[in-house]
Amino acid sequence: MLKSRQRRSLLERRPITGVPGEPRKILLVSSYVVSQLGGVEQYNEWLRLRLVARGFECRVVSCDHKNAIADAKLPYRPLGPRAWPFVAPSPRVINVLRREVAWADIVFIQYHAYPLSLWAALAAFSRRKPAWTFIHMVAPPSFRSKLYRAIAWAYDRIAARVTLRFAHPVAVSAVAADFIESRFRIPPVRAPFPMRPLPTRPHVPAPNPGEPLRVVSAGRLSDVKRPLDVIAACDLVKGGPVQLDIYGTGPLEQEVRAMAATRPWVTVHGAVPWELAVAAQGYAHSVISASVMDTTQAALLEPMAMGVPAVATNTGDAFRYFEPPLERFLTPQDEPQALADGLDLLRSDYSGWQQKFAIRGQELSAMFGEDAAERAVLEAAGLVNTKFQEHSQR
Repeated sequence: MLKSRQRRSLLERRPITGVPGEPRKILLVSSYVVSQLGGVEQYNEWLRLRLVARGFECRVVSCDHKNAIADAKLPYRPLGPRAWPFVAPSPRVINVLRREVAWADIVFIQYHAYPLSLWAALAAFSRRKPAWTFIHMVAPPSFRSKLYRAIAWAYDRIAARVTLRFAHPVAVSAVAADFIESRFRIPPVRAPFPMRPLPTRPHVPAPNPGEPLRVVSAGRLSDVKRPLDVIAACDLVKGGPVQLDIYGTGPLEQEVRAMAATRPWVTVHGAVPWELAVAAQGYAHSVISASVMDTTQAALLEPMAMGVPAVATNTGDAFRYFEPPLERFLTPQDEPQALADGLDLLRSDYSGWQQKFAIRGQELSAMFGEDAAERAVLEAAGLVNTKFQEHSQR
């Protein structure tokens, strides 16, 4: 494995190419894209829109998921309890990636632990195109399948190292940065998570006695997000009725809908535009997250920045959002009862807690911004010269 100095010199020897005076071409590679509702998908779409707004040309390559919005879609097989998107290096896949990488000047890859990321990084290296890998999630959790867990860990330690050797890591969260340093011994580029402009939250009065506590869960319906634990937690609430709205799709959607069919207070909305999910979060009394593997948790950060109260597992960067006295709403993983207790605590003094969450929301809004995140990405890729800009403005 290359040392950090050798790695930096390798990147320096691979300058960004392009026709002078024309927009540079950027290829975005992500195993998941919109319309799926998740942090990786939303980040990839945010990055595409910001780059296009700056005058860059962008193309997106992804797996051939239903309703996936991409310029090129590759065949895949969902493996294991998490429906891991396995893309085999078939002649078709290799030819598509070579063609797309040949078109591009730069390659941006979302997440290191998918085969598509590996093939994209190798294609970029073979074409001598600079590439970066954006790290969102970190280590795989303890799945029920020992074989799948062993395969996931082996892939993370072998294939992912190759991906990051040819596509330098960019950490989108503090947890991701620590993970890259400890696991791969590579100093990552830091790029804060970009929080897009959010709607103003309307006034949401405390629920009256007997009125349901409106709770929203948004995100991919996969094992790591634990959507079944969300329903189980709302089952265990004792302080009053709950109305749970679930937004998103994924491999566990059938199980989620099966549970909802016996619970009239649960509504599964499936895949919806981000704007609709965020609006629903803003009108809710609370959002809830039972995730066991995450970093930034966009579906938690965004509603909290709007001032929406939240109950969540202590996963990824969540500990940064729930500062005292709100840490009482941060619970251990895989404990639906703890989440239920958090919802009961919130209902017991909703007006008081809502005011505290509103104050914290203003602080979170100031901490995360699109401009800072975009600038970090552009500087990392050599797409903007900060010193030159500063000098030209004087």
